[in-house]
Amino acid sequence: MHPVLRQVGRTAAAKAFSGEAIDLAVRAHIRHRHTAYDELLMKGWDRQEARAAVRATLDALAATWLTPR
Repeated sequence: MHPVLRQVGRTAAAKAFSGEAIDLAVRAHIRHRHTAYDELLMKGWDRQEARAAVRATLDALAATWLTPR
């Protein structure tokens, strides 16, 4: 394995991610992979309208991901 690849997650920069940045990244992942957001965009919906349309689904799924088992 390349030496740099072994360092992922161990660098100061990797540890400095803010909780907000991580939350935004997770929400973007959910939006694109677990909702109809991209399909709505392909149908010509405005980005803000598409986001509003999938927000309830996104929020519900994000909540389940945050709930401890």
